[in-house]
Amino acid sequence: MLREHIMWARLYDLLMRYTDQKSHCDANSQAKDSLPSEPITCLFSVLDLEEWKRSQITQRQVWYWIVSPILSDVLGVPSIYQESELHDPVFLRSNNFDPTLCDPGAVSMVVSTVLSDPQTHAECTEFLGRAKCSGNELVFKLASDLLSHSRSKRLKNERNKPRPADHSTLFEFGRDRMTNLIKQLWQRTPSTCLALHTKPNLPRIARIILERPVQIILAGRYAKFSRRLPQTPWVINSKRKLPSSVEEIILDPIRQQFGITSRLNFVSAGREDVDVRCLGFGRPFVVRVENFEPFLPDLIRSLSKGGHKPEDSNGSNEKPLTDLLRLASMINARGEGKVMVRDLQVRNVRLRLYM
Repeated sequence: MLREHIMWARLYDLLMRYTDQKSHCDANSQAKDSLPSEPITCLFSVLDLEEWKRSQITQRQVWYWIVSPILSDVLGVPSIYQESELHDPVFLRSNNFDPTLCDPGAVSMVVSTVLSDPQTHAECTEFLGRAKCSGNELVFKLASDLLSHSRSKRLKNERNKPRPADHSTLFEFGRDRMTNLIKQLWQRTPSTCLALHTKPNLPRIARIILERPVQIILAGRYAKFSRRLPQTPWVINSKRKLPSSVEEIILDPIRQQFGITSRLNFVSAGREDVDVRCLGFGRPFVVRVENFEPFLPDLIRSLSKGGHKPEDSNGSNEKPLTDLLRLASMINARGEGKVMVRDLQVRNVRLRLYM
């Protein structure tokens, strides 16, 4: 991104110097000593630059053109650039996909790639350091904010994740922040934003993330029979007051069935105090399940059955598919008489249409 903006700045700088030289020559056409020793040649105009910027190909598009065929061959699945392509009749016919049986978006996955380059880290740090010394108060503030923002992100990554063997650093700025800084630099100190002393280097892939854009929403009701059980984990000054909670009792079995990497969000219709029971039909709640591991079509079929999956003829002992009755039984068993779940169901409109 930095090199891209510097390239445009250099083109605009060349155009401005050419325009100034031409105006100077027209005004002093009779004075030979006023002509520059090195005339500037420019074969494009401001309109050309604006048209080039509008029609430029994004880095994400180039990355997709290069990497998507490789990923498709490895994974054995078709790739798309935008979600709208899922509903393209040509795409559906070429991949033998029947949209009347299942929403194409419900079986898609998003591949996110994080690129890391220590040279880019050093290059951006040096650039921001020179920008801070420009003498302009606004430029100084923008550069300082970028440095502090990236440093806090880097420290957060280092605390939460093991350091890679090559000591490369995940370094992120944000396009809007960097664009604003370079714009201010260009208006005040063009020479600073035109300076870049290193050659471009190919970044390395730091990590690849596979996620599902669709989420599963489970809904139900829970009854609480204990007077020593909070709805959510009760923590004060980093110390737990009670060993468990309604949320943990419900979410732990769900996480076991949908995979340890799944993200769960528990939401209830109101809450009760720790020493208050919740009887009757129970309190409504929903659990949003994201980035789950099971294959979605199999999961939908199992959730719609609501019964136990029979063993195959070979007597395989594979882990059975998740079904709602079994899941509710697991939650109630974990509750040990403190919590009981009932009416567990899938509430996704996008999924229920095809169940």
